[in-house]
Amino acid sequence: MQNSNVSELLVVSPAPTFREDAKRAYGLFKKEFILQGSTSFTLINRLLVGPLISLATTGILYASFFRIHPSSTLGEMSGDNYLIFVAFGFLMHTYMNAGYYCFSSKILQEAGAGTLQLLWIAPYHRLVSLFSLASMEGVKCLVILFIAMFLAGMPHRPFLDAVGLQFLCFILFLPICLTIGIVRSMVMLLHSDLGDFMDHAYLVFVLTACPYIPGSLLPKIFRPLVKFNPAYHMAYVMRGAWKPNFSSDSHVLPLALLTILLMTVGILIWTKLRRAIVERCFI
Repeated sequence: MQNSNVSELLVVSPAPTFREDAKRAYGLFKKEFILQGSTSFTLINRLLVGPLISLATTGILYASFFRIHPSSTLGEMSGDNYLIFVAFGFLMHTYMNAGYYCFSSKILQEAGAGTLQLLWIAPYHRLVSLFSLASMEGVKCLVILFIAMFLAGMPHRPFLDAVGLQFLCFILFLPICLTIGIVRSMVMLLHSDLGDFMDHAYLVFVLTACPYIPGSLLPKIFRPLVKFNPAYHMAYVMRGAWKPNFSSDSHVLPLALLTILLMTVGILIWTKLRRAIVERCFI
């Protein structure tokens, strides 16, 4: 009987139409905004004030350094570009956290409240459900992206060209955020004792992404990992998109390849653990 129930939950229902998915996505996004932004102040604080304060914290530190040492450089960072460096680094860091912490924590909250079953069997595409769980963080990332682009300006490079690179990186990195969020969720649901290990590994991932310091300043032991970190390539392209004569080929290709690799790993893990999660949470 138990195997029968599990098989029923694993059956893929007929795909809804795009129009039906769009309506349901709007309803789910609206629910998340109502739950997480109960007042206008809360919404503005989460989407704008909070990110600006976080940006200012790191920006003030570098501003103080370059005010005292105006002719100094820190790797590729200087007094002319440190705000751009920090802004896009913060965007990348927030984007990763949206997948790893916020997205996965939301799934765990749904499991703890007993509502994950409803999301699983709901009559809409599961990707719609996944995106809805992180909708607030996704909007916050877009707000930070516009702040970073405002700071970068468009001094030399054509505006549409630069913006196109920004959104290309955004799209390429999205599957990675979803993958690390789903993997963390599955591991925490099945083996919660491995949560600390995963969090430590994630901190190394963030460190080698170099969101706030140039990679050349990292200890030598970590530098080889930088080249294999898709988040580093994403941030590098987004920072350089506004520079004249910037070539993104050497970083967009590794970003795309690493995205495919991590997605493949995530799909394999999902396929392997999917039945176990259903048995643990739904039966």
